[in-house]
Amino acid sequence: MDISNGDVPKLLRLVMMFIDRVGFPILAFILMFYMSFYSIQRITVAITENTKAFTSFASSSSEVYKVIADNQKTIMSDLKTLMLLKPGG
Repeated sequence: MDISNGDVPKLLRLVMMFIDRVGFPILAFILMFYMSFYSIQRITVAITENTKAFTSFASSSSEVYKVIADNQKTIMSDLKTLMLLKPGG
């Protein structure tokens, strides 16, 4: 197989062929792993931040549910009191 590149020296032709046949695939392979590492790192940060947000939301929701439950107990006791005070009830 003759690759004609004009008046390019033989050593430079070999270097160019090496880069073409070996360099680009290796570079693509390295970039693939770098990008997957970078993506995994970014996803890990996002999951960590979401976990913090969900934990905060869960704790504030549980506090709201406690307040609602206390209010419902107060309302029920007030209703029982009103039913006892109602004539004929």
